[in-house]
Amino acid sequence: MSLLSDGGKFIMPVPIRQEVFPNGYGASVILRGGRRSKHYPYEVAVLYGGNIVYDTPVTNDVVAWLDAAGVKKVCDEIRALPPRHPWPGENDNTPGNDVY
Repeated sequence: MSLLSDGGKFIMPVPIRQEVFPNGYGASVILRGGRRSKHYPYEVAVLYGGNIVYDTPVTNDVVAWLDAAGVKKVCDEIRALPPRHPWPGENDNTPGNDVY
């Protein structure tokens, strides 16, 4: 799998799985391309309100170069996070959080 199309244009990998947990956080799992991806093909992003968030104890970025066991471990860490309280103006699409 390459991140370059035939025309040389960058294309975003499509998530192969997205899940939202009871705490309001979610996980997006994608398949990575490249030479190192043979044994560690997955990348996980932490989601909140449908957007990637970069300010959690799990990671301040995405977690890359994971195998299936690594994906499960990161998803378990996301599931264990305490519920998030959005800052005013933060994009939060969960019901009931539209008034600050």
